[in-house]
Amino acid sequence: MAAAGRRRSSLARQRPIILLLIALFTCAGCSRQLIPEGRLRAAFLDLGQAEAIILQTADAAVLVDCGETDSGPAILRALRRRGINRLDLVVLTHPHADHIGGFRYLAERLPVRMVLDPGYAAQSAVQSVTLRTIRRLGIDRRRAVAGQTVRVGRHLALSVLWPPRRHLSGTESDANNNSVVLMARHGTVRVLLTGDLQQEGELALMGRSADLRADVLKVGHQGSADAAGAAFLARVRPAWAVVIAGRNNSYGHPSPATVERLQAAGATVLRTDLQGEIEFESDGRTIRPLRKEVPAAGRQAAGRGERKGTRRYHNACLPILCPAPAIGPRRVASAGFPARLFWRSSLAAWKPIRPSERS
Repeated sequence: MAAAGRRRSSLARQRPIILLLIALFTCAGCSRQLIPEGRLRAAFLDLGQAEAIILQTADAAVLVDCGETDSGPAILRALRRRGINRLDLVVLTHPHADHIGGFRYLAERLPVRMVLDPGYAAQSAVQSVTLRTIRRLGIDRRRAVAGQTVRVGRHLALSVLWPPRRHLSGTESDANNNSVVLMARHGTVRVLLTGDLQQEGELALMGRSADLRADVLKVGHQGSADAAGAAFLARVRPAWAVVIAGRNNSYGHPSPATVERLQAAGATVLRTDLQGEIEFESDGRTIRPLRKEVPAAGRQAAGRGERKGTRRYHNACLPILCPAPAIGPRRVASAGFPARLFWRSSLAAWKPIRPSERS
């Protein structure tokens, strides 16, 4: 009887631990279901004038740009809310501080499998810090060149449309006009991310890329007057246009003229300075914003970006607590990266950036 009593007492002491473990496993299982298999979520963070975009599927996470030097904590919180504890790919579209400033903070707190950037030398302090961080942490760095395609996980493909191997020169801002331009493809849904590309870069891109059609366009250069030209928009024909800009910023972004061009092209314009963080969800056939406070202006009829049955928006964006396996030609067990990266390039195999190409 005494032995039986001791066993019961031992079980009673262990019960809270057992219940805690059950709860943890149950919550983990439920959280993974918040982003269903086959879905893509694209979040355009509200960081003032700085930019950071999260692309997430059930098995992959990509960060496009890292905001300013003081944006790191806010970006990290946004990643943690979504359960992202490692990044498969970080794309640094161009070497300006409002796009790469937060990289060191994030890379020191999250494993990063690979960095993709245009290889453009800006000779700035923030770029030097970024490159030193990449080397110090042993992160694989690749140069983005038009014609490359990378498949991240099972459902997301990123096509590099710009820059060309020989960088554009002689423009108002060569750093902006050599931004990495990505077409994110999820099933038949297409999201065009343009960095800070200005109209000079847009015209050059149009001469190289035949098909620029996209359901969602991230407008270049905070929607300034020198971005999103009418000819470019006629080629893209976006259903939704996202402008990342700070509230009451001193630059006057976005330019009223640019907003008018976007609306004239039939796009519904969403702005982080008005709506805050903007998030879309795609099922591979249609894409819709997840926030309710979407303006009535712009394209309201069912179309490529807003098809029948997708007009009712979610009240809020749910946090996504699922593992984000990373990518790469090799497995990286030490960082917990189980997935592989599939590369395809019309320019032959990917190669590390040579010393002569380093910024």
